[in-house]
Amino acid sequence: METRKIFFIGIIEDERDKSTIVCIRELLNNFNYITIYINGRENIVYLNKDGITLAIIYMEPNEVGLFRTMGIEFDFLIHNFMKKQDYKKELLTNQFKDCRYYILNSDDENWTLLPLGTLNGIVITYGFNSKATLTISSYNINQNTHANICLQREITSLWGDRIEPFEFTVEIGSNNKDNIYPVLAASILNFILYDKKYLPESYKKIRI
Repeated sequence: METRKIFFIGIIEDERDKSTIVCIRELLNNFNYITIYINGRENIVYLNKDGITLAIIYMEPNEVGLFRTMGIEFDFLIHNFMKKQDYKKELLTNQFKDCRYYILNSDDENWTLLPLGTLNGIVITYGFNSKATLTISSYNINQNTHANICLQREITSLWGDRIEPFEFTVEIGSNNKDNIYPVLAASILNFILYDKKYLPESYKKIRI
């Protein structure tokens, strides 16, 4: 049984936006996590529920080394789309090999440049491809995006609970297909932080 009170979540994403950290915050707010701190740049967010604090840090690829020198050891590391040259940097391959979970976008054509064989944590993938742990079974884009999302393989939460494969529907307030990816990453994180009171019944349909 996990007894820690704070978990650190790192997000490495292309500098074009911070969509993943925003999506994580909004999704976890739906599951009773309360936002207790956001810095001015909005790349650091603290959430809390039932005495458990999540410290979420968004990093552009060129900032990873800075946060590592601060002594932060991440429990979760999330990768979304990045440029090929960023995947090859040693600051991404050598300094983050001991995270407990890696949540990786396996639709990114460069994701296999990560040293997957040297990572000491659990790797969980997401994307539209059929091999991803969390994938899309169907979607429809109009003014908003409606996506049917499928967990294809069992996940074990931090607390030891088993989350068996199931499907759920998400309505996203955007008509940009790429905004589905942050939803997938945020959903995996929420599964790992599994709470019996909220999954999977309350995941039948959610709105972000």
